[in-house]
Amino acid sequence: MGFQFAHIETYSRSGGRSGKLTIAEIIFEARRSPESSLHVANPKNPVPVYGCDFDELIRRHDTIIDQVQVTLSNGKKRALRKDTCSLFNCILSHPATPEECRNDPNVKAAVEAWARDSVKWLRHDLEARGGTLETVIMHVDEAHVHLHAYGLHSSGHADRLHPGKAAKKQAVETAIENGQEKKAANAVGDKAYVEAMRAWQDSYSEKVGLLHGLTRLGPARRRLSRAEWMAEQAVAKSVQQAKTMAATAKNAARAADNNRKHCETVAQKTIAHARRQAKTIIQDAQCETDMLVAIADSKVRRIRSIGTWLRVFWDSLRISAIRKALWTEVQPLIDRERKRAADVENRLQNEIRRRTAVETRLSNTSHAVQTLISERDQLRRQRDRLLHPDGESFKLNGPKI
Repeated sequence: MGFQFAHIETYSRSGGRSGKLTIAEIIFEARRSPESSLHVANPKNPVPVYGCDFDELIRRHDTIIDQVQVTLSNGKKRALRKDTCSLFNCILSHPATPEECRNDPNVKAAVEAWARDSVKWLRHDLEARGGTLETVIMHVDEAHVHLHAYGLHSSGHADRLHPGKAAKKQAVETAIENGQEKKAANAVGDKAYVEAMRAWQDSYSEKVGLLHGLTRLGPARRRLSRAEWMAEQAVAKSVQQAKTMAATAKNAARAADNNRKHCETVAQKTIAHARRQAKTIIQDAQCETDMLVAIADSKVRRIRSIGTWLRVFWDSLRISAIRKALWTEVQPLIDRERKRAADVENRLQNEIRRRTAVETRLSNTSHAVQTLISERDQLRRQRDRLLHPDGESFKLNGPKI
């Protein structure tokens, strides 16, 4: 990897006396207008990353300028001076080259993640100073991939968004109020400027740079030996790997949670289906049993009535000479009815065995339900272990190159 690069500047409509670029000129350069892109060998259109386009940015800027009124010492009001810095600009660079982004998916993903975190950090930084981040674009046609970010302040004074300039202005005013001369007060302001900018760079390094393997400073700036520089690079890479591992753990926990929910849904559907099926089986068995019992009762009553008739008839013929012949005629009827009674008894026995099998199936269904509940509880415990690892979680969403 490499080291971070972060630079901020504010611009006015007129550009000032020192030949500083105007707001229109830096917008033309960011847009890659031909007349403002002579320093780029092969200009490419900027990649939108966040916020509105340049036309809307200019419209919002001009609206603020038109609404702002400055009150003079005599009480009169006038419009904001054209040399007042009214647009905030920040450049953030990544060590990766455009070619690496195009040819290596891992580098491309790393740059996209860096851009998302950079935008998030810068947006919060500007909001803390009373401003808003309006537009962020990415250039992929120079030596390194880099972002251009633009912000506005409702007062029209973009210097209030510049930590160094704001700190210097306050320090100078305080020093003069305390009786210091202008030169001494300006020296105090310069010191405050440096300290504020150092704190700003440290914040970016802590919240973004280190998380993406970027060191705070390069080796030449601090006169580090190669061994020291390589050691610092290793630390930065370890921080980046820790972030990747945390993101992987978060994704694994999310996948486990989704799997648990899916298993719970399947288990609930299976249980509900088993209950409906068991209820249907019981109802069908009950209906069939009731019908068979009714048929059996009817046949038993019929057999009993025939037996009664036979006993009465037989008693009346006991002394008759034709008793034997009559018994011969009646015997087949009795045997047939006895056989039918035996068939009814067999069907009743079969129904009893079938109902016993139904009860066994219901018992097995209950056991399967308990097994599904046990598996669901086990998945919940696995989910809990994954959802509470030590380490920081990171949310990834943002621009696509």
